[in-house]
Amino acid sequence: MKDRNRGIFFSPSVESKKRKEFSLTLLLWGIYVGGVVVSIIFSPFKDTSLRYLAKHWHALLFPVACSLNFSCKDMKLIGGSFLFSASLAASAGIARFIYQESGYLEALYKGNTTFASLLVLAAIMGIGHMLSRTKRDDAKEGFVGAENLIVVTLALPIMLAVVFAALMAPVDALVVGSLVLVLVSRPKAIFAWTLFVGAMLVISPRVLWLEFEWIMAGNHIDRYPLWSAGAKLLSSVPTFGFGPESFCHILPANASAAFAARPPATWHNDFLQTILDNGWLVGGAYIGFVISLVIVTIRRAIRTRDYRIRALFKTLAVLLTAFVFFSMIGTVVSSATLGIVWWTILGLIANIAIKERTHGFTRTDPEGSPG
Repeated sequence: MKDRNRGIFFSPSVESKKRKEFSLTLLLWGIYVGGVVVSIIFSPFKDTSLRYLAKHWHALLFPVACSLNFSCKDMKLIGGSFLFSASLAASAGIARFIYQESGYLEALYKGNTTFASLLVLAAIMGIGHMLSRTKRDDAKEGFVGAENLIVVTLALPIMLAVVFAALMAPVDALVVGSLVLVLVSRPKAIFAWTLFVGAMLVISPRVLWLEFEWIMAGNHIDRYPLWSAGAKLLSSVPTFGFGPESFCHILPANASAAFAARPPATWHNDFLQTILDNGWLVGGAYIGFVISLVIVTIRRAIRTRDYRIRALFKTLAVLLTAFVFFSMIGTVVSSATLGIVWWTILGLIANIAIKERTHGFTRTDPEGSPG
C-alpha cells in the first residue's frame, strides 16, 4: 500500500538527502568531540585542560537526544515544562527584586547572565507557541483562547524578569527574537508587539538605559579588548590548540590590564575559544556543525507544509539563533548549565528536523486542517 504520508517532502530522494545531512552533522560532531580529547592529550597545560572533561561530556547529550523516539507533541510537552519552570524562577526573582528594592534583578541560584539567557530561551518558546495558532483556532476560540491565556500568564513574568535583570544582551535577544517571530508568523500583531515592548522598556531599571546610552555614545563593550587579544593569537594557534581551559595561561598581560576589575575567566566567545583551545580543525568542525543545524532548521521552517510544524521550526530557528548570539558574546559550550541545555536542544532539533518522517508528521493544508 502506498504510504499516505509520502509526498514531495517524503520522496526517496529527499529521505536520502536527510540521511546525508544527518551523517554530515554527526561527522562534524565526532571531529569536534574527538578533537577536544586529542587537544587535551597534547595540551602543554594538562593540569587545567584535564578539568575540561567535567564539561566535555555535555556534548554526548547530542547523540542521545538525536536517538530518542518522540513526536511533536513530546516536543510541546518539553517546551511547556521549560516554560513553567522558567516562569516560577522568574516570579521568585521578581518578588525578591521588589522586596529588596535593588537597582536590578539578581539571580537566585545561577549567575545573572546565565539566568537571563535561560529566561530568554523560555520566553521565545512561549511567544512562538502563542503565534502558532491557525486561522481556524482563532475563529473557534479567538486569539486569546484558554491555552494561549495560560501561556501568556507563564510568559509575562519571564519577559519582565529579563528586562529587570538589566543586561543588554538578553534584552536585545528577547526584543529581536520576538520581533522576528511576529514578522514571520503573524505580521498583523506588530502593533501590539510594539506597545508591549515599549511598555516593558519604560518600566525597566535605569541601569539598562545607562548601558544603552554608553553603547550609543560610541563606547565599546568591556569584552572588546578581550576579543581583540584573542584574535591576534589565531595566527599562532598550534595544530591541536593551546588546550582547553588555557585562557589564563595565554591571555596577554596588556589585555588583562585593560579591565578595571578582575579579568574574565574565558574568552567570552565560544567560536574564538574553541579555535584557540583545540585548533583550527576542531574549531572549523564545530562552526560547521552549528551552521549545518541552523540551515536545516531554517529550511524546514520554509518548506514544511503543515502550519503547526512550520511554526515549531520557526520558533526553533529563532531559539537556535538566540543561542548562537549568546555563544558569540559569552560562553555556552563551557558553561555548566547552558552547555547542557545547548547540546540537548541541538540534539532535539536534529532529531525532529532530520528524522521528520519517523515522527508521523502528516501533510496538512496551510491553515492546519488535515489534508
